[in-house]
Amino acid sequence: MLGCSAAHKRALRLAVVEQAGAARVRHGRACCACCALAQGHVCAVSPSFNHMLPHVFPQPHQYEPERFAPPREEDKAKPFAFVGFGGGRHACIGSNFAYLQVRGGSCAVAAGRVPPAS
Repeated sequence: MLGCSAAHKRALRLAVVEQAGAARVRHGRACCACCALAQGHVCAVSPSFNHMLPHVFPQPHQYEPERFAPPREEDKAKPFAFVGFGGGRHACIGSNFAYLQVRGGSCAVAAGRVPPAS
């Protein structure tokens, strides 16, 4: 059975929390997918764009939570392929709490403990 975390990651891949991230190139030249950057330049990345790359996530618009579960694990196939809460050493410190909140809410809905909207 596929876990809820795969479905949560799939939702987070399409509804990105962070709209753009930036990092300064520190050591020599860094190569991006399309260009080389000199030391001191800033490289800005868009998770929304990253998460829709067809060579990383085949058929990116299709609902497939299985892409995050073994054996596929497309989010781990390339460095920074999935950056729902940022990436690297400075990822969002609240990501574990956010996942916990979503799981708690999902459990409440599944158990029928959420009052109907009025």
